[in-house]
Formats: sequence, structure tokens, C-alpha cells
Amino acid sequence: MKIAKYTALGNHFVVVDELGGEVIEEGHKPAFARFCCDPHFGVGADDVLFIQQASMETYETISWKDGQKTKEYVHQLHSNRQFDAIMRVLEPNGTEASMCGNGVRCVGAYMMEKADSRRDVQILSEVPTSAPRIKVVSSTARKDCLKVNMGEISDAPSEFLGDAGLLPQIEAAVPIRRLEQYSVDLPDENGVYSNVLLDAVFLYTGEPHLVLFCGEKHHIPACLQSHIEEQDSYYTAFGRHFFAEQDDAVEAAGRLLDSIGRHFNEEDGKLLFPYGVNVNFADVRPENEATQFRVFERGINRETLACGTGATAVAAASHYLDLAGKDTHFAVTPTQACRISEKVGRISDYGSLSVEKVGSEWFLEGPVQKVFEGELPIPELRLGDTPC
Repeated sequence: MKIAKYTALGNHFVVVDELGGEVIEEGHKPAFARFCCDPHFGVGADDVLFIQQASMETYETISWKDGQKTKEYVHQLHSNRQFDAIMRVLEPNGTEASMCGNGVRCVGAYMMEKADSRRDVQILSEVPTSAPRIKVVSSTARKDCLKVNMGEISDAPSEFLGDAGLLPQIEAAVPIRRLEQYSVDLPDENGVYSNVLLDAVFLYTGEPHLVLFCGEKHHIPACLQSHIEEQDSYYTAFGRHFFAEQDDAVEAAGRLLDSIGRHFNEEDGKLLFPYGVNVNFADVRPENEATQFRVFERGINRETLACGTGATAVAAASHYLDLAGKDTHFAVTPTQACRISEKVGRISDYGSLSVEKVGSEWFLEGPVQKVFEGELPIPELRLGDTPC
């Protein structure tokens, strides 16, 4: 099987080319993704990106969310020659994500290289939803940078909303919902910290996202800071669990992010978000400084170094909540990508993702690098979830 490994600020992917050669059977794709994403026995990746032919044969193999209705819509797009290929995003746990902002830019880079052309590439995404969308990937003047039109911020497809569908919108015309004073129990080795109250906003950028904004302590969401105030030179019990003595606040924030992310992607949180939700910590800095963010991704079920739909969600939420004045152009820096790149000695000229609002649409731009390309022997795959 022909594959390529790509990275976008540490958000790394295996790209599987099904445009003209071997094709992984639809029922085998989840197992193949689990194998590929595994860093010990496979290649290691956040996601596997399948590039599929825009053909009637391909459409018949896909289980469309709304069945015949969605299939007819895609057939119409195909007859009008509105897209060049289909992108499918398979997670390390074998589930299918709806979109990937960094991933679609990597797919665009791969297709441009193979076509030996810098012309725009139109890719059908959000395939597992009831409303697939076309993303247009464009080259830019900056070396190794690509831009994708992420489209308008719209309300999430109904399948992503359980009780979250009842959350109030910040404004009638803006499809961003408020989650206020939401009680969670965060785990501790000696029990749980009960009734920790969260404030966040929910929005959909091709993927469902919760955004928690940080306060004066940076790195830590403002709604959590009352739980970790210093008392007589030591933290409360809640704070001591997440902050070791002289601990790096970034590491402590990572443990908080992991606990909150797991809550919303396991049994309790599924009442709000039946298919899970991505969770972001966003630190909006003063004017002329990049916004910092970290993200826990659903399906991957851990923090990743960067996330394109997450960066777009953070920028859009900052804009609509008026946290960054009237700005329509945002530099959004994935905190962990910068820290890890420094540790491994990798220097990048473009440490941030650029998110811009043009009219009613949002554009995501950033670096893309190909790590390698080659052939991957397909092993005998366990199709079920039964462990050894």
C-alpha cells in the first residue's frame, strides 16, 4: 500500500493513496487505522487520511449518514465536477472523524505534489456527517505553507448534539453555544474532586469543539482558578493534585486538560455530546501576541500537538465573544508543538497557524512538511476490538 507521512506543526498523519492503486476494503479501514497509528507496531500517527477517488464506484462503498438523500447530494456535486477527491479521517481507535483542518492541508500538499501543480485542490470532507462539505486547499506565497477555506461557522449537525442542543446560543445569529457552571467530577488517586464548575463555549468547525478560556494565570482556564488559589504558600487539595512542587504550569495544565477531555469523551459527557467533543484551553494574549492553545482530541483520546479545526474554533470563539477586539486575523500558536520542537531541535519558521475571517468564511493557513513516502506491507489485521 502506498503511504506518505506528513506533519503540520506536530499534528502527524499517515496519508493513504487510494486514487489509482490498491484500496483498503471499507470494513477493514478501522483495523488498518488502528495498526497504522500505533507507534510501536505500526507507523505512528494522530490519524490516517484516506484519499479516495471521486467516482460513482467509491460512493457506493460509503455508508452515508442520511442514506440515499446524502448520496444523491454527493452525486450532484460529482456531476458538476465540484471536487477532485474524497478525504476520510480514521482515528487511532478506528472511529471516523468528520474533518481535520491540518489533515486536509496535508492531503492537498500530497495531491499537488503528485500532479506537479500548485493549482487549488477541492476535497470532499465531513463524509460521516449528514452534510458533507467541499474544502478548497490553496498554495500560498510562503514556502511549505498551504491555506484551506474552512467555510462558515455553522451549527453542528444534529447527530453531534445530545443535551448540548439545549444550550443557549451567545446570539441568535451566531451558532456558538454557552456551557455555563457545568459540574464535573475530576478523578484523583484517592477519589474525586466533586462539583468542579466549568464555563466553556461550544462550536462546530467541521469537528465539534469546546473552548475554555484561560485567565490571569495563563495556561489554566479562568473557571478553574478559584479551585487552585494558593493558601498559606501551598495549593488547595485540588491544586496539589495537578501541581507538583515547583511543577511547570504547562505540565499541570496538561493534566487538567486530559481529565476534562476524558470526562466529555466517556460515559458522563456522552449525554451532552453523543459522539464526543474536542476540548481546547485557549489563552488570548494582549494585542500583537499570538493566542496560545492546547487541545484534547476525541477519537485520539489524548492531547495532540496541534489541531486545525481547534485553532479555527479558538479564533472564531475569540472573535464572536469580542475577546480580541475587532480582529479578523489571528495567529494561533499550539503551545505543545513549540515546546516539543525545541526539545528535538526542530526549527520551524512558522510556529503558528494563521486563521482569518474573510466575509463570513474562515481560512486556515500554516506549514506542512512531508516526512517520508514509501510502501507499507499490509499485515493480517484483527477486525474486531477483542484484545490478545
